Amino acid sequence: MRALQHLALIIATFGMATSTAYAQIDLVPKTAQPTIWERFTLRVINQREPATVEVELVVPEIVAVRGVQAPSSAWEFEVVAPTDSTPQMIRWTGGSVGQGSFDEFAFLGRIAGDARS
Repeated sequence: MRALQHLALIIATFGMATSTAYAQIDLVPKTAQPTIWERFTLRVINQREPATVEVELVVPEIVAVRGVQAPSSAWEFEVVAPTDSTPQMIRWTGGSVGQGSFDEFAFLGRIAGDARS
């Protein structure tokens, strides 16, 4: 397997000030080699009100998370381990992506060697 398309495997939802909504996002890189640590960056673009105040990223169990980066000191993050009823996820809170702006949320991850595309 040359590369694994991971964009379809990772689901992102964004909490807005008063409700949950989907924002315009981009995840890079578009492909990744299994077993190699890669910096994944989720770009969150907010083109309208209200501000995005929470970013929650569901990460498939085939992706090991080694480290997480917040866009600024205003944002805090937590890595939530998977349980029998919930998936592995990364949650960023405390900051704000206002109308007409964007932020980038990054993590270091590695796709399992036995992953299938």
